[in-house]
Amino acid sequence: QRVYDTGSALSRLNAEGLEAGWGDLIAGARLGNRRPSTKAQWRSFYTFRSAIPWSLLRALPDMNALLAGCPTDWADPAWSNITTKLVDLRELFSSLDRAGSRAALNTKNHLNAFVG
Repeated sequence: QRVYDTGSALSRLNAEGLEAGWGDLIAGARLGNRRPSTKAQWRSFYTFRSAIPWSLLRALPDMNALLAGCPTDWADPAWSNITTKLVDLRELFSSLDRAGSRAALNTKNHLNAFVG
């Protein structure tokens, strides 16, 4: 890996703070041929990853399975559409969490099983 690729990833840690962002950095580094290499690509990856609902993100053993069929270039404009859809899904999960009823919990569990 080139030195500037590492610098691009670490510059994001500087923006997030040294206590945060390590999980995102490691997740991005594990992407193989999808690994972001420039600051703009890392920014796009962080935006995408932050849009994933926490309960789904926590259950993902490997992000490559989630990214199957998606563009390999993080500069591709399709990522903004994908991220928007993930934000909608995250908001749905948040609403189900706030509802707190048994039906909402069952719905969230079914969504987790379907998506995950």
